[in-house]
Amino acid sequence: MAVPDTLAEKLALFRKRGRVMTYREGVFLEPSWIAVYLGQGVVPEGYDQRADRPSDAALAQALAQLRTETRDAVMTMPDHAAYIAQSGAASA
Repeated sequence: MAVPDTLAEKLALFRKRGRVMTYREGVFLEPSWIAVYLGQGVVPEGYDQRADRPSDAALAQALAQLRTETRDAVMTMPDHAAYIAQSGAASA
C-alpha cells in the first residue's frame, strides 16, 4: 500500500527535525505519535531548532517557578491518611 501524502509529510517532518505535526482533529496526542514513529524505526536525523531559543538562565528560571508552583500546590493538599479519612474510603 502506498503511504498517503499526509502521512508521508508527517514522517518527513519527524525524520528531519523530530517534530510532530499536530492537527485539530487528530486521534493521537504527540507522545503517541513519537512512540509510533520510534517503534517503526523512524529516528530523527536532527532536532527541532526551537530548542535553541531559550537561554539556560531562562530555562532555569522557568523550572524554578514550576518547582515553586508545584510545591505550593502540594502544600495545600492533605496527606494520604487525611485524604482517605476525608473521602470516607477508610470506612468502606
